[in-house]
Amino acid sequence: MEKKDHYEILQVSPNAEPEVIAAAYRRLARKYHPDVNKSPEAGKRMKEINAAYDVLRDPAKRASYDRLRERMSAQPRYRREAPPEPERRRLPKKALIIPIALLIILWVYANGASITEHFTATPQPTLTLPLSEYEAELSDKAKSIAFSVLGGAIVEVVPYRDRDNPHQLMAVMRKPSDRDEFSHRIFILEQFGSAWRVVWESEELFGTPDLRVFKVHDVDRDGVGEISFGIVFGGSGIGETVYLYVPSDKRTYWVSIVLTSSIPLANKIETMEPESPADQLYLDALESICDKAGLVGPPPEIDLDDPQYAVLRWHKENGELLHGQVEIHLYEGPRECGGSIAAQAEDNHYVWTSCFKDAVYGYMKSEDKHFVVWSGGTYGWAPSLLVTDRYLWIGTRFDGLLRFDKEKYFLWQFKTIFGKELTDIHSLELDEGYLVIEHSWPEIHIEHVEMELLEEETPSGVD
Repeated sequence: MEKKDHYEILQVSPNAEPEVIAAAYRRLARKYHPDVNKSPEAGKRMKEINAAYDVLRDPAKRASYDRLRERMSAQPRYRREAPPEPERRRLPKKALIIPIALLIILWVYANGASITEHFTATPQPTLTLPLSEYEAELSDKAKSIAFSVLGGAIVEVVPYRDRDNPHQLMAVMRKPSDRDEFSHRIFILEQFGSAWRVVWESEELFGTPDLRVFKVHDVDRDGVGEISFGIVFGGSGIGETVYLYVPSDKRTYWVSIVLTSSIPLANKIETMEPESPADQLYLDALESICDKAGLVGPPPEIDLDDPQYAVLRWHKENGELLHGQVEIHLYEGPRECGGSIAAQAEDNHYVWTSCFKDAVYGYMKSEDKHFVVWSGGTYGWAPSLLVTDRYLWIGTRFDGLLRFDKEKYFLWQFKTIFGKELTDIHSLELDEGYLVIEHSWPEIHIEHVEMELLEEETPSGVD
């Protein structure tokens, strides 16, 4: 029997980042874990999931598995051999000499420059690969070609060609539909004969795309184009992450420019850790790309009364608050998430919303105003919310369980429940007087806690 592919078992792309793989494991574990699924097949499926995750979570094991997988694979993912071209009748070599010579003379005359000058031009450090006449014509219809392959809504297309590749390529930014403004993917399409096929795609990107940095470069001058793309995000700081996909080593590098929550505000550059001189080359190129796009430099002057900067104001007034009185500031109208909605709950007076990689917001229905309840930073967002008569319960990624008093605006943090540490809470449910907490790290756990204990003014028995 053929051995199953680890990536297929976890239902992720071979290019998936570690965070995506971990999220897929947790999702499948919640579905097939013997504690929640009693079917005979669940145990067998869970063993496969655990085995796949054991390999893909470890960088060394994953690299070894990927090399084995490439050797065993007859061809790369998405690729198919181009159909053989039909035989063409060849003219004698002598018959081609005169027409070719005439074409060269006409080309030199039309361009008005010497051949020597043309081929000895000094390349730029970060060079967008030039378009041929065919490619310039292609760019006019590139979006319709990309749409025919990918569907959805095509935001932008950049046609290009690698130096030693006879096939035409294009980088494509796509979103699922015209109505979806905050979910995007980047694709590379390659032309085989008359057909175009996907040869690479990014993970899903949440936020607003920055078209200023969506370009093709040849950073390392190997003749193979690298793709840069940027996503603007919200959270404890407002900023942007710019990525560079390098096909030669199938890696994606990133640099983040964050407007910090400290006052006075400042731009802060965060980068992934380089592991080699080549890594540093790509990270330096990314910073150069950001600089040319105007992303690096003095931060803009901002008005903290502007709802756009509500999270920055919250951090100015509350710091990194997890336990204590919350200072709130009201803004007109409901709050729209800059990305997708991670969780939402509603009672008679409020709509509570947790935005993906952003803060938790409360919307007062009667007054048509909103405010920030809590912000854990760009990466410390809340995947789950639950509302009861007096409290809003917030399940966070890194900061345990939070209880927000809707009347007193007081925040209470539960780091542990009866000695068990709470991290990465995925869901909160109320079941016959018990709060059911599903959390993980490194494995899935489900806790049942009496609600009466948690709702005491000063809870005892829980921390």
